[in-house]
Parts: sequence; structure tokens; C-alpha cells
Amino acid sequence: MQSYLEKLFLVEGIAFAIIGVFFFIFPLQSIISLSALIALMFMVIGVMTIVRSKGREGRFFYIFNGLINILFGLTLWLYPISTLDVLVLVYGIWVLVRGIYLTFLSIRNGYFGLNIYTAANVIFVIFGALVVFQPFKALISAPYFIGTALIITALGEIYLGIKLKNTYR
Repeated sequence: MQSYLEKLFLVEGIAFAIIGVFFFIFPLQSIISLSALIALMFMVIGVMTIVRSKGREGRFFYIFNGLINILFGLTLWLYPISTLDVLVLVYGIWVLVRGIYLTFLSIRNGYFGLNIYTAANVIFVIFGALVVFQPFKALISAPYFIGTALIITALGEIYLGIKLKNTYR
């Protein structure tokens, strides 16, 4: 069972990294012409997150996070340009809430410390706050904010996957 979970962390991390790199390589095009691919990947990641919630502590957060990923993907798929300003704000709120929750979860589970996972959670809180409190500036730099947050998410997920792998050997 643990092997299954660690692989999901790694696959989810790789998927987040791929999406994040797209935002840097094709900043405007990723928002417009690659939105279908990005939306599909968010929906797949959402399903994986929900599947990963089985039998875990904090299951509600994983299910909620998975549903948010699926809804974000569906909205981006159906309304890629007309909802950009709303998506940026919703994404900012999601990153802020995710960062705060994961920070508390890492403190409770003993992951908090000088590591990539803690750094990622702190950066989530900062990015989320910047997007929520400066939405116009965030809209202009949205591809870079989103890309950076996704790459940081990828590093955190891969870190947890490797930590789980090493813990259950």
C-alpha cells in the first residue's frame, strides 16, 4: 500500500512540474492555446489526489483539494480566456489555503523543518497572499506565478514521495 502512495506522490509531482514548465516556456500561449492540456492535467491530478485520500488522516483535505483541482481544470477547459481574472484570484486563494493547511499538517506530522517541503509551504502562503491582495499585478504576471507555484508543488510532492519510500523500506 505504501509503495502505491509514494508512486502517486511522485507521479503527481512530475505532472505539476510539467504544467509549471509550460507556464514558463509559453507564458501567454499556455494561458490561451495550451489551456485544454493544462485543464486535463489538473483534472487527472484531482482524481489522483482523491484516490490518494483513501485511508489517510486529513482525508477531507485531499478530497477537497482534488475536487478543487478538477473544478479548476473544468473551468479552464470550458472558459479559458473569459475567466482568466477569476481563475487567477481563485488560484491565489487555493494556493494560500493550501500553503496554510500544509504548514499546519507538516507541523503536526513532524515534516516541518529545514527542508523543501516546509519551504514550499511558506512560499505557497506568500504567493497566495500576493495574488489575493494584488490581483491586477498577479493577472499580468499570472503565468509566472502559476508556473512557479506548480514547480514548487512538484518539489514538495516528490519530496514526500521519496520520504515515504525511505520511511517504509
